[in-house]
Amino acid sequence: MSKSRIFGITYFEFEKNQGYPLNVCKTLELARGQFVMFASDEDQMKVENLHDYMNYLLNNRDAGVIRASGIGPNMGSFKSVKYEAGMRSYLNALNFNYLTGVTLNRFWVQRNNVLERIAANMENCFVRIYMHIALSLLTSENTSVGESDIEMWQAMVELDNAEETGKKILSYMHYESRIEQQNSTVEFAQKVMNLSPSECISIMRERIDKTYFLCGLAYSKRTEAYREIIDWRALCTLLHNNNMRLLEHYREWFSEDGIRWMQNKLEERFFEEIAENPMSSVLTERELSDYKMVEEIAKYKFGQGCPAADIDYLELERKWREFAENI
Repeated sequence: MSKSRIFGITYFEFEKNQGYPLNVCKTLELARGQFVMFASDEDQMKVENLHDYMNYLLNNRDAGVIRASGIGPNMGSFKSVKYEAGMRSYLNALNFNYLTGVTLNRFWVQRNNVLERIAANMENCFVRIYMHIALSLLTSENTSVGESDIEMWQAMVELDNAEETGKKILSYMHYESRIEQQNSTVEFAQKVMNLSPSECISIMRERIDKTYFLCGLAYSKRTEAYREIIDWRALCTLLHNNNMRLLEHYREWFSEDGIRWMQNKLEERFFEEIAENPMSSVLTERELSDYKMVEEIAKYKFGQGCPAADIDYLELERKWREFAENI
């Protein structure tokens, strides 16, 4: 790794590309200030607001993590708010989807042994893909998480053309990757974070909801490309089956009543997602009618005792069309 100083700024550069997770960790390891604010290379700092943001950080130094506002497609405009230690702070940090603007207080990074715990879990998919979120979660243990209304960043490039036009499913958007991301986040909560069973359940529920949301978002924006890979109903079935296995894997977190309650919640969510139908924009009137009819048949079978995981929507649709053609 090379080191140079330009206009008072210390600049480090790997000889070879080490990838996103190691870059983020090394940045935090090399930093010497009290606060470390991350930024992606396509965003520009609004230096005229730096003084105000530093004052905000110093006035909220009890917070382990603070996220600055920014202008651009991946950033947000926040109200200044602070979430006290506990599940609200964890769930807030868990949704720091974009790197730029995430600011860690090194006092809490060191106190919580964040880098050492991350280093021991580098094989975890969640850690590799969302390193800044993993760092934020561990840094926020026993302290608060905040957001600032001070705009510190301006995006300098548009979204990638492939994302904008919807002609391509990027690897991290693929449903198999989303499932792995979800499951590894729950594993991270259970193995790495100091959480109670009820807190782990909250993380699990939030990630299940987020996975459905992200898959639905990708499907609605890239419908034709995604439909070539998998039908929405088949995708929902895969997600639901995974969630039921996840529930069984972490059964020890639940009472028997809790297991039944969670099963009911997962089944309700499954049918709700089927009804959303992000394929509707590309279906013909006849296909939409068939879709709705098969929905009703599936709900009837479920009401008759057939587990949601065993309902084959595509086979039901095939049989329905055969029947309708012979009427």
